[in-house]
Amino acid sequence: MMFKKSIITVLMFFFLKNIVLAQHEFSFYSGGGLSTLNYNTEIGKQKNGLGYNLGFGYCFQPYKSQFGALSGIGLSMFYSDFKLNISDFSVSRYVYDMDEEVDFIFSSYLNGYRENQKKIFLTIPFMVKYIMELNKISNNKHNLYATGGVKIGIPLGGQYLVKIDNIRNTGYYEKEDYEYETQTFRGFGTFNDKIFHGNLDLNIALLFSFEAGMKFTTNRRYLHQTERLTIYTGLFIDYGLNNIYKTNGTYSFVEYDDNSLQNFNMRSVIYSQYTPDKDTPAKPFTDKITPIAVGIKLTVSFERVPPYAIF
Repeated sequence: MMFKKSIITVLMFFFLKNIVLAQHEFSFYSGGGLSTLNYNTEIGKQKNGLGYNLGFGYCFQPYKSQFGALSGIGLSMFYSDFKLNISDFSVSRYVYDMDEEVDFIFSSYLNGYRENQKKIFLTIPFMVKYIMELNKISNNKHNLYATGGVKIGIPLGGQYLVKIDNIRNTGYYEKEDYEYETQTFRGFGTFNDKIFHGNLDLNIALLFSFEAGMKFTTNRRYLHQTERLTIYTGLFIDYGLNNIYKTNGTYSFVEYDDNSLQNFNMRSVIYSQYTPDKDTPAKPFTDKITPIAVGIKLTVSFERVPPYAIF
């Protein structure tokens, strides 16, 4: 009986010491810097973009421990630009003429192709935080901190925007042995300053995440004299670990559309494929795509400090 009471006493002490007297931290953060959808391309040039992140966090830190478990929820925005570095770039494919009930070769010649891509992710971190006391100045505590772990990025809204200085379309009918070049109502002819846009659909991302910097803690207490304000400033990196392509270059770059007034549309290079020459099979414009972010982060937190603990 005494043994059971001793076990219960030990468990209650452990609970009181590590749970009740634990430090609970609720925070809001915001950051920015390089934040891009990274990929390689053979015939174009990809340019990294600037983005931002923001969200809420919660950290559980056991009694008198320098380590804590951190999670939360946030939003991260990624940007990227693509520029086609080949003048008079051309693509061709067979399409079906519903009126004539015959296939024809639809060809497009592009100049001044530019594309902007943006994607927002809902991020959920699972990280470990380490606090190392640096020194004491006046009545404040100033510490070094570091966090590391992974984030799950759930894709939300995203869009691509295409701008072309000019595009010339032709339709070659083998049966007639004639190439149509001026029938704009069929999508044939030269079109200047065209703009196309569409949704950017990507897969869930897994990111390695690391952050390090300074923690500034005040001794000003709130409410029950057990809450205090803390500010973190640091550098962070989020690096994608998986390919987030949903469809890897399986669509035509220029798409003929019988339902459109001008009968053609543009897809993002992320989804598209092209044919280098007539003897080479079609290949995607880009390889795997991964989100990458590096920048500065500011966190304001509200710590609930154990009333009888010294940190």
